[in-house]
Amino acid sequence: MNPESSDRDEVLRRLLVATVDAGSAPRRRRWQLPVASIGAFALAGALTGGALATTRELSDYGAVVEVDVPAFVFDDAEVLGSPVVFTGRDDAIIDIGSRPDGATALGIALYCLEPGSYEVRFDGTFTMGTECTSTSSGPDSGGGGYQPFEGDGPHQVSVISNSGRYVVWVGWVDRPADPEPSAEYRAAIADGVVTREEYVAGFERYVACLSDVGVELINVDTSTDIFDFSIPGAAVDSGLEHRCYRSEFYEIDMLWQVSREPN
Repeated sequence: MNPESSDRDEVLRRLLVATVDAGSAPRRRRWQLPVASIGAFALAGALTGGALATTRELSDYGAVVEVDVPAFVFDDAEVLGSPVVFTGRDDAIIDIGSRPDGATALGIALYCLEPGSYEVRFDGTFTMGTECTSTSSGPDSGGGGYQPFEGDGPHQVSVISNSGRYVVWVGWVDRPADPEPSAEYRAAIADGVVTREEYVAGFERYVACLSDVGVELINVDTSTDIFDFSIPGAAVDSGLEHRCYRSEFYEIDMLWQVSREPN
């Protein structure tokens, strides 16, 4: 699915990719409406010749995030150099220059180090936002996603902060093309509404797809309104889970979870 092709995809880009734990621990998917705590993001990208249009300096937290980089690489995306890791407290603009050869997306991740509200924009367009509390902030918190882009650039990433310190991590990536959704998947989302039956059927196809490639979900609980399950970290890192999720369950899962949110 091309994430630039429709208004629905604009909403998807503003939604959160997944809530995951660091390292090789199992990952859990949770879609939420913005603004919310964003799930840990597997940045697999990098910048070439990027510049910081700000007077803020990198702090020790930058080193903490860099250490965690290998644990967050997923969807078998290719790293194109070294990411820019920037720590700040106020608004900042990061000039990331032009797209390097081979880049198909920009990876953006935001980690809140102190309580506050934070927003990230790419070329002036909202990309993600998060609110962190005293219990949800810290160098292990945060997340992000892959951002499509138009034109070679130059491009900019900006951070809007009302308070508190943050780390933003930006890099260019080369991602494999997403698989085509199955016919059943397309039929389920055709009217923009997902029923309970369509949600259950989509989950079952997703589980079957994973089983076909030797992956089993962990701690599956289908007794709840929104199914709870964990994903083996290795399946995320290899891209196997991503391909099954995109081909059988992606928008079905998102639409169902969003429909369950209180008005």
